[in-house]
Amino acid sequence: MRAWHERLDLKRTPLYVAWPMLREILKDRATSHSYAALASMGWMPADADRTLWALSQSGSKTRTTPPWMRPDPLTSKPTTRPHHDMRLRGMLADRLGLNE
Repeated sequence: MRAWHERLDLKRTPLYVAWPMLREILKDRATSHSYAALASMGWMPADADRTLWALSQSGSKTRTTPPWMRPDPLTSKPTTRPHHDMRLRGMLADRLGLNE
């Protein structure tokens, strides 16, 4: 029991003992913050969130990713830079009088 409340020390708690404990923690996917952190969830959904999302998907032919599984835009970095249309940018600069 002491191993559950302390940091992992492989000298006291071998990996063959620690792994089943970790699997037991990760079984509860609905409310486990440990599972949410490992799954890179943006936030921990409540039962009402899961129910509303399931109801919104029931009439739709396309399935979307749940909002809690989407990457957090504030912490995740974009993979590529957005493409800028230089012609439109020049037209906007002319309209605003920035090219003078």
